[in-house]
Amino acid sequence: MREAEELDETTGRRMAVPALEAGQAAWSAYREAHCDYVGATFGGGSGTGIGVDACKIKLGRDRAEDLMRYVR
Repeated sequence: MREAEELDETTGRRMAVPALEAGQAAWSAYREAHCDYVGATFGGGSGTGIGVDACKIKLGRDRAEDLMRYVR
């Protein structure tokens, strides 16, 4: 977010922050829906919660790695 704010300040245009916020909201919705699906594949078994948590952790790490490509 700091990088997006700095970019908006440098360019004098408020574009990066809203784009990042929209992207993050869309990603969060995807993560929830996808990990719900992953949980459903456990058929209600005892590993469901662990599977959902693992999914969220994996996707979160991937997202952080992706976003770090845009940090100067």
